[in-house]
Amino acid sequence: MTTKTMRAALAAGLLAMGAASVQAQTPSRSGATIEVRVVNNYASAVRVYVEDRFGQTESLGWVNRADARTLTVPASITKLGPVQIRVFSNQPVWSPRTEPEGIQTRALNLRPGDVVNFWLQDELVDSYIQLVRT
Repeated sequence: MTTKTMRAALAAGLLAMGAASVQAQTPSRSGATIEVRVVNNYASAVRVYVEDRFGQTESLGWVNRADARTLTVPASITKLGPVQIRVFSNQPVWSPRTEPEGIQTRALNLRPGDVVNFWLQDELVDSYIQLVRT
């Protein structure tokens, strides 16, 4: 088995084990919030931000390595129009693991009840993002 095939198999296994509980949830119980669910299989903790249409960013929180967390996007930001959700490594700038570009969604018009799922992989650029609309 090649390294690439082995990596893909391992990622699929981790995704199946780590994301099962996140995937099984239905979008927002009350329908009044917008959630960002992150399953972090990346090598370190990550910071999650939301950027409004004016380029202003607000931290939603961080997610430890090998952990899953649900964060809430403030309604005051989504009322302004499309937003982007951005994820960056929580490493110091001098660290070789730092990926300054991180990953991000395209501009999203989020509505109450929507859920944005992130499944972060060992290489952030290999991660998966899913938008679930209610």
